[in-house]
Amino acid sequence: PIDDPGRVRNAWPSYLVVTATAAVALLAACWIRDPAFVAHTDWRSAALKLAIYLVYGPIQAIAFFGYVQTRLRAAFASVMPGAVQARLATAAAVAGLFALAHAPNWPLAGMTLTMGLVWSWLFWARPNVLLLGASHAVLGTITYSVLHLYTRIGPFYAHPEGHIVRAAIPGLQRLVGDLF
Repeated sequence: PIDDPGRVRNAWPSYLVVTATAAVALLAACWIRDPAFVAHTDWRSAALKLAIYLVYGPIQAIAFFGYVQTRLRAAFASVMPGAVQARLATAAAVAGLFALAHAPNWPLAGMTLTMGLVWSWLFWARPNVLLLGASHAVLGTITYSVLHLYTRIGPFYAHPEGHIVRAAIPGLQRLVGDLF
């Protein structure tokens, strides 16, 4: 339950700091991998990818944090002696589920486990699925478009040609290629 609507309304600075910090870390990894990454990045494609993520990021935020975390929070709070223990258990459970949802892409699952812990902890204090979804969108875009890490998950990880949405939407195959 949200007992202080102001904490929801005033959540953006916290999400901005988390997103900016993680973005700087990802961009540093890009620079280490390729010091000329700015010249080697297709920024038009990155902008389109961000637009796609701005749809899927909030959907995942609603599912994992808005729905699952809210229910786990209530469940753990009712059986655990302290708020800190309930918060830690909730963050670990939600992050683990979020990471498993990104399997079998294990590098991505590792990244989502880390960010799942951060986002879960933040969402506990400042619940806002739109800001969390926007954070996911920015970091996912950097991961895919700049770092060039596959963001494919699930059954299409090994067989991207089977992704029906890719074939059903004209131009999507050319836009996303085999990475997503």
